[in-house]
Amino acid sequence: MSLGAPQGRKVSTGRIRVDAARAIAKLREYQLPDRTAWVLEAIRAAVAANAESIELQGDANDVWLSWQGPPWQEEILVRLLDELVSPEPGRQGQHLRLLATAINSALGLNPVYVDVYALAQDGGARRVRYTPEVLRTPNDDDERPALELLSAVDVEAPDRGSGPGMLVHVRRRSGLETLGNFLR
Repeated sequence: MSLGAPQGRKVSTGRIRVDAARAIAKLREYQLPDRTAWVLEAIRAAVAANAESIELQGDANDVWLSWQGPPWQEEILVRLLDELVSPEPGRQGQHLRLLATAINSALGLNPVYVDVYALAQDGGARRVRYTPEVLRTPNDDDERPALELLSAVDVEAPDRGSGPGMLVHVRRRSGLETLGNFLR
């Protein structure tokens, strides 16, 4: 009796490939019971990154979380969500995984965007913009996943937060909830 593949069937010996965008989207469904708790995960990330100080501000449709400490490298900012599906142990990159969880959960709230800034001592800044569309899967084999198209761009440092450090800005969509927040 042969334990090999049944006659007429081919067995793939290639590596099983994980669709990162789908895996990250699935994680979002189960990570935090209350997605608004993204900010707590972001604060935990700041603490795990040895932040010297942390500042949280918000208004009707914006939340800004900034902390002083070493600004993160561009490669890290662009590949942050990869931490959620990384098979490597998370102790050394715990701060990365915590911020990735925060961003992923915030994206589940369907914001306009989630911006992550690395603020330099000299006043310069690098920004990566995450939008809910970043996790969409391509329609055909030729199209690259939006997650792969993320890039860091040089921008003027926002008037929130000060360098060196990090800043996370979540811009919520305007709607009745935003109007209610404004009126309060």
